[in-house]
Amino acid sequence: MQAIAARMPPLVSIVVPTRNRADELRQALKALLDVHAQTAQVELIVVDNGSTDNTWRLLQTVSAREPGLQAVREPRPGISHARNAGIREARADVLVYTSDPFDEALELIGPVSAELYVDSSLDHADFFVRVCDVDPDGKSVNVCDGLQRFDPSTIDREGDGGFRAEVRLWPIGHRFAPGHRLRIQVSSGAHPVYARNLGTGEPPARATAMQAADQTVFHDAERPSSVTLPHFPG
Repeated sequence: MQAIAARMPPLVSIVVPTRNRADELRQALKALLDVHAQTAQVELIVVDNGSTDNTWRLLQTVSAREPGLQAVREPRPGISHARNAGIREARADVLVYTSDPFDEALELIGPVSAELYVDSSLDHADFFVRVCDVDPDGKSVNVCDGLQRFDPSTIDREGDGGFRAEVRLWPIGHRFAPGHRLRIQVSSGAHPVYARNLGTGEPPARATAMQAADQTVFHDAERPSSVTLPHFPG
């Protein structure tokens, strides 16, 4: 996760495919980040479309210090591939974190849990975490997930209003092949897999109204949100 609060949801997703234009990209990124600085309602996604120069290195460097920028790598040349890769990542109400491709296979067997440091504008809120396997072509396959529902009796807010949200996922038994990537998704629900939280505390079967929540996920030295995976090297 990025080392700063990530607030959702933005209303506009800007997807920028690029290939072998590292020098021009620096100026473009500055302009895009200037737009993002003026409004948190925009998410920026830049797709490296199989560049052979230092485009990817530049994107990694900038995205590491700018949480408003998401860098995506699409190895297949072609504007349609790049656009589709960006669209797959452009989900305003879902936080997505994707690893680099694995040089060697990674086997995970056992329990999975997430410890999130969060804030919510409501006292009735859900937090959902999912682990995915992304193949070299960009196809993302769900591996395991879990959702935890919170209410006034389970939310223990700190002085700044934030609280710790523990989410237990289904156990995992999966092998990530070489060249694949591990992806973590974090959101505030997964309807229709899990019944949506109406935000009011009313019984779902009789509720007549819904209330939207503004959620924040933190990750910094004081609030180190994390996902724990069962990796036992042989």
